[in-house]
Amino acid sequence: MAAAAGAAGAAGGLPRYVGLRAALLEALRELGGEAELGQLLLHVWRRYGPGSRVRVVMRLYPRPGGGYWSPDAEEALHALEAMGLIERRNGTIKLRPRR
Repeated sequence: MAAAAGAAGAAGGLPRYVGLRAALLEALRELGGEAELGQLLLHVWRRYGPGSRVRVVMRLYPRPGGGYWSPDAEEALHALEAMGLIERRNGTIKLRPRR
């Protein structure tokens, strides 16, 4: 039964899921290495959200004053910052140069 489910996924029946940290890093690269938080979240949602063949699990909420907020993305961004892959300043997220 599991083999049949795997074959269905490989044949294009089921979406493939990627990790949120990987999706955030890829989105930052696509946005030129730097983005405002709301812009980054919206880009990830559009690229990996419902209807996409490659998906990510992320809750996304609109802010009353405009923009977006995601508790899942905040947690992933904190992890990326702790790993030294990004830096955050005044609502802007920036890829750190590789050493």
